[in-house]
Amino acid sequence: MIVKRWGPMMIGCLAFGDRLDQMSATAVVDAAIEAGVAVFDTADAYGHGVSEEVLGAAIKGRRDEVVIATKFGMTMNGVNGEESARSSPEYVRRAVEASLRRLGVDHIDLYQWHTPDRRTPIADTIGAMTQLVDAGLVGAIGASNLTGSELAEAVDVVDAWGFSPLVTVQNEYSIYNRSAETDLVPVCLERGVGLLPYFPLSAGLLSGRYAPDEAPPAGSRLEKFPRRIEKADWALIDRLQSWADSHDMTLPELAVSYLASQPAVAAVVVGASTPAQVQANAAAAQHQMSQADLAELAQLGHVDAGHTTFATRIAKAAS
Repeated sequence: MIVKRWGPMMIGCLAFGDRLDQMSATAVVDAAIEAGVAVFDTADAYGHGVSEEVLGAAIKGRRDEVVIATKFGMTMNGVNGEESARSSPEYVRRAVEASLRRLGVDHIDLYQWHTPDRRTPIADTIGAMTQLVDAGLVGAIGASNLTGSELAEAVDVVDAWGFSPLVTVQNEYSIYNRSAETDLVPVCLERGVGLLPYFPLSAGLLSGRYAPDEAPPAGSRLEKFPRRIEKADWALIDRLQSWADSHDMTLPELAVSYLASQPAVAAVVVGASTPAQVQANAAAAQHQMSQADLAELAQLGHVDAGHTTFATRIAKAAS
């Protein structure tokens, strides 16, 4: 059984300190607290630590009102040291100390292993994370960008060694890219690990801001990744848009609600640039779709082998 302790929505903070300055990020944080979805997901690698600093400044003086999730294990370009073994116990200890300092807090509610280096034994990494829980620096631990087989192995390690349980796994998953449903979701359901989908709008393809054969708007996320637009399945997007229109929903509302209605999903990680987006996303995350709607939507989409997740791509690269 998946315990939805983090949900139904988390505010993704990837844009904090990048597309959002301190004032704009604080406005988003304020709106999230007011909307009752004061769970914030960041990472030390976002802006090489800047996202954590911006979030820390935004929540200063109200730590008890928020839940903080952050991650370690992706390249920091030398900020935490640039060893190849970014899942090693030594790296984990340095990374958490640096994140606590940037956030300006004395504990992290959910500490996540951003991506395995695939060199360090899983038991070494989870063992080090368990020590952080025992020391009171971390409330719970999770992983990110694992394949289904890697998640099963990690849970086996937890069970065998008596480590702190992995309560979540954060991977790319959307109604547009449903490849997680064939690989990761069955393991989550079987082993009781809550799935935290990131890119619920498929990095913006389901935001309604983009169109085929048109340059992405200046300052938008996909301005940096035009190939996502070039390779997009616009026929699928059009089918989803038509379904949303016929049910009096926007496409982003459909995307968030679809994920929030999945039994494996503990919370949907959704970025926001404005308070209005926070409010709209929070309402969508609260909407539970009927089984009939979910079955109908499943027929609209498809699991395309070309729509691989980031976890699958990095696993292939490491093999």
